[in-house]
Amino acid sequence: MSYIYPNIELLKRQLESSEITEKVIDEMQVKLQSVIDAHKVDASIVAHRKSPLNIIFDVQKGTGVLKKDIEALSKNMEVEIGLPVTVFADSGFHISVTHANKEFVRTRTVFEGDADNKEPLDFAIGIDENGKTAHIDLSDSPHLMISGSTGTGKTVLVDDIIANIVFKASPEEVKLMLIDPVLADFKVYRDLPHLIWPVLRNKGEITDAMKL
Repeated sequence: MSYIYPNIELLKRQLESSEITEKVIDEMQVKLQSVIDAHKVDASIVAHRKSPLNIIFDVQKGTGVLKKDIEALSKNMEVEIGLPVTVFADSGFHISVTHANKEFVRTRTVFEGDADNKEPLDFAIGIDENGKTAHIDLSDSPHLMISGSTGTGKTVLVDDIIANIVFKASPEEVKLMLIDPVLADFKVYRDLPHLIWPVLRNKGEITDAMKL
């Protein structure tokens, strides 16, 4: 029997955020620019982009303007807009403003932004600060450790990786072995056709499975 790929409609749609509109961002840009102009720094904000965590404003600087010149204005900028501000540089200068209300990114949104990616081991795991899909490619990283304190999203990330496989790859393309000693996190996957062994929980089962 051929594998029937899950329909994207099974996943919840993105919750619309009404907090950060283009109008709000434009007003924010005007206020940031006013701080720069008031301190007579030769720099202009020329573009912006939005991510679920922050808004990045791209800065075009004049000759001789250093990162520290704009960084020195960050506290004034925070007072002006009422939000945390960070200045960073890569190929140019940027002002990062943290959202007052961070957006909750649903798995469906991530998958839809990665619809053209058919690589079964290239996983879309979130949205980066540029609003682009963030990836983990296990073909380049065969060993992956996920760590963190309780409540930081470790299980959510593992679930997202498994969902990537289920939505993109058939059981013939990718096989899974899941080990869950307390049978808490992975029991929902016990009927997954990609499993080469039932969800493993005791030492004997794990040892036998590893011999395959």
